[in-house]
Amino acid sequence: MDRTAEIEWDRVGQEQFDRIVDLLLHRRYSSDPDREGVPFSGQGGDQGRDFLVKRGEVVETIYQYKYFPEGFSGGFVKRRSQIKESFTRAMAHNPERWVLITPANVKTYEYDYVKGLGDDYDVVIQVEGRAVLDSEIAKHTDVLDYFTRQPLIETLRVLDKERFALANPDIVASTLVELHRQLDARSPYWGVETTTTAAGTTQTLYAKDPQASAIEPISVTATVPNDSPIWERFREWVEYGSIEGTLVINENGPERFAFEGPEAFTPRSGAGRLEISSVPIPADREEPIELRVVDADSTTVAAIRGRVADVNSGSIGNTLVAAFPGGLTMRFLMPREVDKAGSARITCESDGKDVIAVHRERRALDTAIDGAGAVQLWRSGRLFWGLSVSERPPLPADNDPTLVEDLAVIAKLRDVPLVVPAQLTIAERQTIRTLRLLLDGHCVLVPETMRYTVMFKPEGREAILGILENGGGWRVDQYRVFTVQGHNLRIERVWHFHPSIQITNVDEVRTALDNATGENIKVDIRPTDETPFRAFLPDLVPDPQAPLVPVPLDIVDLPEHPALEQIRSTSTEHNP
Repeated sequence: MDRTAEIEWDRVGQEQFDRIVDLLLHRRYSSDPDREGVPFSGQGGDQGRDFLVKRGEVVETIYQYKYFPEGFSGGFVKRRSQIKESFTRAMAHNPERWVLITPANVKTYEYDYVKGLGDDYDVVIQVEGRAVLDSEIAKHTDVLDYFTRQPLIETLRVLDKERFALANPDIVASTLVELHRQLDARSPYWGVETTTTAAGTTQTLYAKDPQASAIEPISVTATVPNDSPIWERFREWVEYGSIEGTLVINENGPERFAFEGPEAFTPRSGAGRLEISSVPIPADREEPIELRVVDADSTTVAAIRGRVADVNSGSIGNTLVAAFPGGLTMRFLMPREVDKAGSARITCESDGKDVIAVHRERRALDTAIDGAGAVQLWRSGRLFWGLSVSERPPLPADNDPTLVEDLAVIAKLRDVPLVVPAQLTIAERQTIRTLRLLLDGHCVLVPETMRYTVMFKPEGREAILGILENGGGWRVDQYRVFTVQGHNLRIERVWHFHPSIQITNVDEVRTALDNATGENIKVDIRPTDETPFRAFLPDLVPDPQAPLVPVPLDIVDLPEHPALEQIRSTSTEHNP
C-alpha cells in the first residue's frame, strides 16, 4: 500500500513533539544491550538532558529537544540563549556527544552557531532536524500511523474490502495483513494479537514498550470471592504474580472484572471472560540458573543446571520458575520480607526426556528432601535466594520408581541415548530390568529358557556319559542381545547355567554313543526341577565365591516368577 501520511512537525506542538522524539529515541536504543536510553521529564528540571544515553557508567550522548519550528535566527535569535543555557547545563555531565533536535532543518548560520558552542569543550556536537526525524519515523509505521491519526480512515477502507473484495485467498490474506497493521497502529505502546473462530474473538494484549504501563496505563479490576474455586490461584497471582497455565475469570460466574484504559483496548460490551497467563521468556533471552543442595556447612552435595523460564512480581513477593532438561520444573514463591518463609512447587514431566538428565534431577531432589538440606538458587555465579527444606513436599506420582534409574544405568554403561518412555509393554520392562541387574553384577532368571539343545563333538563323549549317569550342573558361555528403545545392545560373555540338569533324549544319545560314527551328537537338556535357567556376567560378579542366587526383578505390579521363591529358599549354588 502506498503511504502518503507524514508528521507535520511545525504543527504538532511542543508536548506532542517531545513525546514522538522520546519514542523514536527509545526505539533507536532499546535493542542495544550495551547502551541504556533514558528519557527525562522537563517537570522539576531535566538538568539539560531530555534524553540520556549511557554506556555502562559513561555518559555517551545527551539529546536536547528544542521545539523551534521557525528556527533560531532573525526575529527568533533570542532563542539561542535557551540553547546555550541547555548546552551549558548538559556539559556538567561530561557527555561524549551532545545532540540538538529541532522540528525543522537548521540554516547554515544556525548550524555554525550550535557547533561553536563546543569550542571550549571536548565534546562532539550534532544537529538533527526534520530530515532525520522523517527518516527515523519512516522505520516505525505504527508510530507514524498513530500520530497522524490515519488508522481510522484506513480501517474504514479495510472494512469495505472485507465486505466486497474477499474474492480469493490472496485477497483474504493481504486484507488480514493490512487489518493487523491497522490494529497495531492504534498505539505505539500496546499491541494486540487477535484470533477469530466460530466461537468468538480472542484479543491478546501485549506491551510493545517496557514503559507502556506508565505512559499509557491499562488497568483490570477483578473481584474474586474467597469461596470461589479459583480463589487460591487468584490470590497467588495477586501476591506473587504467579500463574500456572491460564487463570480464567468468567463474566457470568461469581467473579467479576472490568477494564479501564485507552478506548482502543477497552471493550464497550461484556468481554465474556478474562484469561490471565504468563508470557514465557523468549529463547534468545533465557538466562541459565543453577540449583544447589547444600549441607549445614554449605558444602554442595548435589547440583543441577537449568534455565529461568518465567519471572513475575506481585504485591508481596516475586515468582521465579526454573526449568531443567529432565522435565523438572520448580516454581519458587519468594517474599520480599526476609523473615517471611517462601515456598517451592515441584512438577515433573519426564516423558520423552533424556534419562540421565531425569535421573540426575530426581537424585538432587531426593538429596534435598531426605537430607533436609537447603536449596540455593544461583544466577550468573551469584547466590540470590535460598530455601530450607523442612518437610517433604508432594512429588509427582511415580508408578515405576526404578525405571528411570534402570535406563540411566544402561545409558551410561552402554553409551546410548535413552529417554523416559510414555508407555512400555511388560516384555520391554522386563528386558530393561534384567539388563540393568546383569550390569550391576546380579544373577537373574531367564524364564524363556527351559531347555537347551546342544551338539556335542565326538570328543565330548565322557561329558555326556557323566550327565547320563550322575546328572549335575551345566553352563554355556555365549553373548546375548538386548533390544532397548530400538538399540540392539550386545552383551558379551553371558553365562547361562542350571545347577541340576538331565538329558531328555536318552535313547537317541545312547544309540549315537554306541555307534560312534564320528558325527556330532544331539543332546536335549532340561532342568530336573522345572525351574528356568539362570544368567550372570562373570566379569561383574562382586564375589565369585558367594552363592549365585537369582534376585527378584522388583517391578511394581508385576508378579515374580513362581520358581523364584523356591530357588531362593533352597539354593546354595556357587559360581559354576
